[in-house]
Amino acid sequence: MKIALLIGRYLATSLLTVVIFWSFLTFLLVSNFTGKLLNAEFYTDILDANDAYNRVYDEVLVDPGIRKFTGDFTENFQIINHQEVVALAREIAPPDYLREQVESNIASSVEYLDGRSSSLELFIDLDPPLERAKPTIFSYIDQRIDSIEILGASSGLSLLEQITRVEELTRGIMWDLATGKTPNAIPPIGIIPSPLRDDVFDNILVSILDDPSIVQKVRQGLEDNLPVIRQEFIAGDTRQFLKEAAHAGLTPLLDLAIAEVSQNLDGQNRINVIATMARNNPEVTEQSLRTDLANLQQLLGRIKTWGKTVALWVGIGASIALFLIYLPSLTNALRWPGLLLFFIGLILLILSRILATILPGRITPLIREALAQSPDIPLSAVALISDLAQSFNQQIFSGMGAPALIILLVGALMFGGSFLVVFLKPVIPGIR
Repeated sequence: MKIALLIGRYLATSLLTVVIFWSFLTFLLVSNFTGKLLNAEFYTDILDANDAYNRVYDEVLVDPGIRKFTGDFTENFQIINHQEVVALAREIAPPDYLREQVESNIASSVEYLDGRSSSLELFIDLDPPLERAKPTIFSYIDQRIDSIEILGASSGLSLLEQITRVEELTRGIMWDLATGKTPNAIPPIGIIPSPLRDDVFDNILVSILDDPSIVQKVRQGLEDNLPVIRQEFIAGDTRQFLKEAAHAGLTPLLDLAIAEVSQNLDGQNRINVIATMARNNPEVTEQSLRTDLANLQQLLGRIKTWGKTVALWVGIGASIALFLIYLPSLTNALRWPGLLLFFIGLILLILSRILATILPGRITPLIREALAQSPDIPLSAVALISDLAQSFNQQIFSGMGAPALIILLVGALMFGGSFLVVFLKPVIPGIR
């Protein structure tokens, strides 16, 4: 009878030990991963720790490798070079704006995947940067014009020769501005006698407005604003004249660029992220993406239920069962289950340390190597993504040691308590 009981306890202990180990391991992994992946602060803290929003401007956009994406803009709009495009981009869409948009979409995604929201809508609000675009660019152009040297009168030339020279220079500068270039110096309109400025202005504008090499919209913009431009020219204010001409000629181009961007926006000037992803990928539709997201939400819900709640209670129940099978001996009921829990906790603690220290160092280089092999990704972007991936890996695999340590301590207390029972046996009758 005793042999059968010992064999039964041995088999039950072996089975329950396996159940306890895998239950607690599943609980640790699922609770750690879902607790972080379904927490918006997990992502925002990683972005902040790596100063991601500022590095987009300070490192990525200034990288020579990114010029292939801004080349068309700077080639056709030569008044602004690559470095200036980055500076303007920072003013039009500052880091705080990027942070607001990213954090808003992270929060919406996490809320949906965690089952706290029944629908997922992701938007990037472009209304603020679109509102800032023209004023910021015009302010920059005005600063450039203010910094350009005004040429002095040429000595040794008659007044007529000087007027002719100023007219030719002004015509050239007007052509530069109309074609998106910045002049290096500007002529002194003030040396033209006031009665002659009206005729000189007409001569200049006729040649500009009739030039087929200048974009029609630019010519139309200049023509629509002729009264204001003429007024500044006749007043002899060289810089203000050029500012008005630049504004008039570039406004149609900026309006066209903003209109092209707005074509894919909703009525509130927002990008629908999910719809845009579907539109740019012929293999999926918006409905299929939403179906996949709904399936992912359900999957995560099941993982949380079975991996956290069920696994935890199974582990606790198995531990209680392990305690009960050694009764009526309280000493054995505390000692052997305690010893098993101690070693299970120790193994889980070691595994958690391995996951937290070794895996991130193995995964991050693989990500960096895969990114570096893509010719379209600049090195600065590779560095930023690699840093984010490293932080992600370090954070996602950390934090499992504390629950494992609790299991270890519970086991140690039970094991130590078994010896306390031995000392209490003479004092308290009935304890075995």
